[in-house]
Amino acid sequence: MKKAIVLLCLLSAGILLTGCRYGHEKYLADRLIHINMTGQIENTPVYLNDFVEHIRIIRLETTEESLISNFRGFVGDKHIIAMEQESIMHFSADGSFTGTIAKRGSGPREFNQVTAFAVDDHERFFLFHNMGQNRIYKYNLDKNRFEEDLPFVDHGSLSSLIWVNDSLLMVVPARFADYGYLWFFQTMDGRITAGKEQETIPHPGAWAGFNTLVSKGPDGTIYMQPSESDTLFMLAAEGMEPLVVITPVPPVKQGDITKGARILFQHLEQDRVFFSEVLHETMITHNRSSIRALENNQLIYDRHSGKIYRASPLYVNLEGIDLELPFVFIRHNQFISQFAAWEFKEKLGEALVNGRVPASRVNDFNTLYMETDENDNPIIIVGTND
Repeated sequence: MKKAIVLLCLLSAGILLTGCRYGHEKYLADRLIHINMTGQIENTPVYLNDFVEHIRIIRLETTEESLISNFRGFVGDKHIIAMEQESIMHFSADGSFTGTIAKRGSGPREFNQVTAFAVDDHERFFLFHNMGQNRIYKYNLDKNRFEEDLPFVDHGSLSSLIWVNDSLLMVVPARFADYGYLWFFQTMDGRITAGKEQETIPHPGAWAGFNTLVSKGPDGTIYMQPSESDTLFMLAAEGMEPLVVITPVPPVKQGDITKGARILFQHLEQDRVFFSEVLHETMITHNRSSIRALENNQLIYDRHSGKIYRASPLYVNLEGIDLELPFVFIRHNQFISQFAAWEFKEKLGEALVNGRVPASRVNDFNTLYMETDENDNPIIIVGTND
């Protein structure tokens, strides 16, 4: 897999640098990508192995203190953080439970509603925003302890929190939060250094939709897909530069119910664009709103052929065993998926019975099968590149 193109450089002092403008000149000429979703999209069997160099299986240790229903959080080379409704849990890279970082509550170092979190590139610190408090909590992952809070002026929910470097954070407010910015950069001592100002959007009372999506690539590139927008931007010294423009299938409205598709950017490479297609149904009345995901598809756009294909089914091959993945979440150069423990054990058992495990690995997979309990925490599959 080729690395994402360098589109933005950041000085350690937090100043946007123009010296590395958008990579090479050839890319400058054709960097705007148009993706038309209105045509026929074929289902194509795809293997995760085709896009990553290393695949690992992580069994998160299951104890009374570390029960997880559905994994959501951070997976790194040194640490794993699981975000649950009632607690934030810390695991080592091999899945061993390290301890609870914080629990839901109103006491010191407790949380009511975590709206955004971030981990630095070296996996030393975990930051999280607890809505309603004028601070961002800072937790030392290596020493398993809280450090001094970062000053922050709270004006509502956040969509994203990005650790840019050791001096700078990027803060992305939720759609109707009253920060006065679409996004802004803030130093670790609380000073806002730059950002894109915007007037606060009054809440309509009944709304259902998607917040702004922001991600940081492995090379430091920052991508942004604003709420309700079908365009992906890159952040540059001059502001927001369009990078991918998507023509979606028009939504269908019947009464108070609208069915549509939200295309969400995941990852950009020299040859491909990865994104997800969320088929959803929204209902909005004068005093009530709801949104329901109907289907989540993994899509891949080939920049050479201009073809879009739906990765269905999406497999991972583990030492000769083909497992169909329910979905893939992409962060930096990581492709992350998960199985319920009972489902993973069932698929592993079928492979062992049907002789689909290489003879050299039968004992290892037999041990994995025996050690996996159906009630264990979810099994995480992680694909990475060097």
